[in-house]
Amino acid sequence: MTRYLIGVMTLLLLVGCGTQIAVSGKEREEYLGRIKPYGARWVKEGMTREGRKVDWVACGGGAKLGNGFMDLIKPESWETYYSERERHTQKLWACMHAKGYEYRNPAHAGLPDQCDAHCLYP
Repeated sequence: MTRYLIGVMTLLLLVGCGTQIAVSGKEREEYLGRIKPYGARWVKEGMTREGRKVDWVACGGGAKLGNGFMDLIKPESWETYYSERERHTQKLWACMHAKGYEYRNPAHAGLPDQCDAHCLYP
């Protein structure tokens, strides 16, 4: 009886995992077109994609314009992970600001996405 109950519960959990609504077609293309990697949201006058990537990686960002944090450590605990990630992010922001870059915010709370053509999505 216990095996049967565990089997039914497992089956219900697995069935629930496949119930999310998939966005496809034009809606999906539009959504994916709006997503910018974290590093692509840093802009400055006269920059190029290549120059920004060099500066981004030199500041500790990832080669694909991600945060780069997971490339540096393997988390030991959640407390260590979050505090180290926050420290890394602050260092990354300070370095990019020192190089003259400004961060463009994504859309939130009814505000439009600040990342326009200047973001030079890779």
